[in-house]
Amino acid sequence: MMWFNKKQKRVCGGDCYGGNKGVLPERGKDTAPAPKPQPKTLGKELYEITKRADDEIRQEAMREAKVLFYSLQIKDRFIEEAKKGNVIYAIPLKEFEELAKKNNLHSDTRILIDSMWDVLDPMDIYVNRKIIDKEEVVAFQWHE
Repeated sequence: MMWFNKKQKRVCGGDCYGGNKGVLPERGKDTAPAPKPQPKTLGKELYEITKRADDEIRQEAMREAKVLFYSLQIKDRFIEEAKKGNVIYAIPLKEFEELAKKNNLHSDTRILIDSMWDVLDPMDIYVNRKIIDKEEVVAFQWHE
């Protein structure tokens, strides 16, 4: 056993379990060189700009969705409908857009509705655009 420890010490530096100590790489082989940084293409740069702008637009829409829900008493309208036995509150899309304009909210309607989904989904209220009686509406629906 002593001869094994001597050989181990000579080859591994006494610690054969700690990696490649004392082991030389094969001749002609070295560690891989770091990849050279590639210059940004115009497409990549435009994509990064678009992503930053989209994030800002979505943050603003989220803020506006919270304003619509909390400040404009949409919640009160939900309660009125629930008291009538309804599980849905639908507002005509034009009225929804007017409500947003009247309160100086400037987000795109589609993005604003998506943001309303993000605000209301944790409350088990679902929102989307539907066509009811040939009229496009924003429908809020709740479940058990």
